[in-house]
Amino acid sequence: MSFAETAVSSRDRARLVREFSDLARYRDTFEAPDFAVLTTNRPSVHVIAHTAVHYLVGDGAADFVIDDSWAERRDGSLTADPEITTTRTALGTATRILLRHTSEPSRFLRRRSVKTSVRWVQPFSDESLSRTAVLTSVIAHESNVDLALPHVDRLALSLELRETS
Repeated sequence: MSFAETAVSSRDRARLVREFSDLARYRDTFEAPDFAVLTTNRPSVHVIAHTAVHYLVGDGAADFVIDDSWAERRDGSLTADPEITTTRTALGTATRILLRHTSEPSRFLRRRSVKTSVRWVQPFSDESLSRTAVLTSVIAHESNVDLALPHVDRLALSLELRETS
């Protein structure tokens, strides 16, 4: 783990290899062409969030993702209503959907944890083709939400079109 500020113990190294292997399988399962992982680097390395990016062709992706969020609320997999806002970005108006998911029942009579996800839906035009980038970020531990949310939002807000060569 070359990006760690201090040497990583063999136990932590094994944990990180497991976590990154799980994330790689997750990325492959959902066929996300773009994927990012947010980690800490001190005092030890921990994964605090990951983001999968999908691209949809055509209009209506924002409505589809919003409807899907409300469907999750109706089926009981969310602890509260989705928090939906729009923001003006360099590519146009983006929709941000904050979701708080219930976890699976835990063993040993612990209280259920809450997993937070943020979906950014950013429509854009690419050479006369209407497309939408959907960034889905997952923050697995409630204690990391305040740390991760600004980074996740900054990633989504910094999207820009670049010319391909």
